[in-house]
This record gives sequence, C-alpha cells and structure tokens, in this order.
Amino acid sequence: MIENFNLNLLAGGCHRSTPSWNKESDRFDQFYKCYLPIRGEAVVETTDGIYTIAPGQLYFIPGCHLRRQRCEREMLVHWVHFMPESYYLHHRLSSIRSVCSWPLRKMQWLKADFVRIGEVFEDPESDRNHPRQNPPLALVCRIEAILMYLVADLLDSTGGETDEEGEPELVQLKPAIDFMDNDFRLSPSLAEVAEKAHLAANYFHRLFKRNTGITPFEYMEQKRLYEARRLLGDCRLSIKQVAEQSGYENPLYFSRVFRRHFGLPPSAFQRTMMP
Repeated sequence: MIENFNLNLLAGGCHRSTPSWNKESDRFDQFYKCYLPIRGEAVVETTDGIYTIAPGQLYFIPGCHLRRQRCEREMLVHWVHFMPESYYLHHRLSSIRSVCSWPLRKMQWLKADFVRIGEVFEDPESDRNHPRQNPPLALVCRIEAILMYLVADLLDSTGGETDEEGEPELVQLKPAIDFMDNDFRLSPSLAEVAEKAHLAANYFHRLFKRNTGITPFEYMEQKRLYEARRLLGDCRLSIKQVAEQSGYENPLYFSRVFRRHFGLPPSAFQRTMMP
C-alpha cells in the first residue's frame, strides 16, 4: 500500500551532550531519532520505559512517545532526526513506543557513512540546525538508505502492531490522504478531499477521524505547520515567506496558529535554529 518512501531529514550532526541537554519532551519532539553514541552515556524515557543510551549500539527513539532525556556527565553522539513523508509509514512507526537498538558489531557497514551525518547539515556541532542547500548527494542517499533499512527492520520485527480491522479503511482513505499530502498548502475543501476517495463528505470525515484521531482539516493544518517548521530552519527566509510557502496567506494568522500549536511564535522558533 505504501508508495512514498521519502524521508525528510530534519537535523543531525555530532553533538557533545552534557547536563544542559536534559529536558522534558515537548511538541518539537514529534519526529523519529537515530543515535550512534561514541563515548559516555545518557538516559531517555518513553511511555514504554527507561533506556540507557551507550556506545556499541545504534538506537531508534520514537520522539512522539518521548517523555524526558537526561545526561549526567557527557555523551558524544552522532545523530539524525527524520520524518517519513508517507502517512502510512508514520502510522506504522508511531505504534512503536520503546527505544530499539542494534549491536554496532553487526552494523559496521553503516558506521562510516553515519558518522559523516554532519556533512548534510549546516551546523554539525549544534543540536539545532538545518539541511545544507547542496549536501553531498551520494551521502544523503546513503543516510536515507540506512534509515530505511532500520525502519524496515523495525516493521519486520514488530509487525507494525497496527489495528488489522482498521487497515482496510486506511486503504480506502489512501487516495484522499495522498491528495492532502500533495495539496495541503492549497487548503482544499472537505468535499474536494472526500471526492478523491469516492465518498460522501460527512462519511469521509467520520471515517478519517476514526482511523487517525483527527479531522481532515486538522491533518492538513499539521502538514502546513510542520512544513513551516522545516522552512524556519532556513534563517534566510522571512516569517512572511515561510507563511506563504507553507500555505498561509496571512502571516499574522500563521503566527497565531504556530504559537498555539508549538507554544512559541515562529520568530522565536527561528532564532533557536540559528547557529
């Protein structure tokens, strides 16, 4: 059923974590993380349990289930944050609540490329950065291939842990979700979206909310806001440009919606992305 295997690489690099890295999870953690620690250790807590992050393992951390992170002394770690473009892939991964790991001795083939992750992003020494304008294309392909290998292994080992009864309905909704994924910036009407699934608008609305937990409008709003968050990583763009490129005609309305969703205005968030 999944046709789009693209991954959005959001941030990454090599970071020396200290107690200043400690925090409770927030709305900006709603993505997936891969960590390759080199020395030292840290602790992360998800809704499923508490896990120690230490050298010798490669880790997958589900940000949507993260509660807190702690580093008592120091941890040097190569890391990357990413999100799949496909709703279906995200739907599968979001069911994984635990931190998963792979012994590095069995994954040596990926280490040489993974430790170069900083070449893909502007500020590899910071835990807040954004992708370079022209990163090494071959390296980007290898990093995405590594992540897709890990994702496939996760799905294979967990079975996706999805609601089998709801899966046929997701298949039925797929044309409409694909349409929203492509046209969310244009804010299509409920009728336009429902038509793509050959369903009446009211029935589509109920079916969509039953399977996703949110309304079609909320789904497209989230897509616009996460696109805006990605664009804010490019500090050369003004707030007005970010609003326009993510589908908001009114920058003031965009700022209100962004602040309501993430807890701070886009201008403040953009400042956190500066080196």
